[in-house]
Amino acid sequence: MGLVMVFTALTACAPGANDGFDITSPESPCGAKRLQHLIGVRPDDFVFETLGVPFRILPPGSAMTMDHNPKRLNVSVDDANRISRLWCG
Repeated sequence: MGLVMVFTALTACAPGANDGFDITSPESPCGAKRLQHLIGVRPDDFVFETLGVPFRILPPGSAMTMDHNPKRLNVSVDDANRISRLWCG
């Protein structure tokens, strides 16, 4: 039983684990402001689907639609496949 409790505790702290905490705010409706700690992390190391907001990952030089959606999280990735910028739009 002790191992199950430790595993559960570690899983709850895993990147992308969303325990109902609302990452959005009026000034950052997609949650980008609260996710700035992810800059420098590989996008595959975070589970964006758990955030509950639409998102798109943008590799270097990728085409991007210009429609503005303040609730969408944009994740720019650099040539080293590391997150370089997070913003709403």
